[in-house]
Amino acid sequence: MYAGSPASGGHRVTSRSPWTAQLMRVEVCRPTSRTALVRVSGEIDLSTAARLDAELNRQVTGPVTRLVVDLSQVTFLAVSGLNCLIHAQFLAREYGLSFAVDPGESRAVQRVFELLELPFTPAPGAARLATEN
Repeated sequence: MYAGSPASGGHRVTSRSPWTAQLMRVEVCRPTSRTALVRVSGEIDLSTAARLDAELNRQVTGPVTRLVVDLSQVTFLAVSGLNCLIHAQFLAREYGLSFAVDPGESRAVQRVFELLELPFTPAPGAARLATEN
């Protein structure tokens, strides 16, 4: 599985188990030289959250000033996935990055965001805006 393309600075995201690799896909693109857009699809749970956390950490510590996480294609979001987002938001603040999470039309994500008080504000449309700017 590839995160982005070589032209966009993408790299391969690997998993120890082929089964967990099928549960979640992570793609990274750089719509601008200073923006990383991390698109996640599938299930974010205890078996996949470590991969997402590692990718978000890699992007926060990379050469960007803005990190946008697109969850529009996520079908399941467990607490372990929320922890990844909260950790990335904390790191982004420490590194001085702008951080946005776009739930898109994912009912699974929207429902979790509705039920919980989050330390970040969901930013519907942020993924689309990141690719337009």
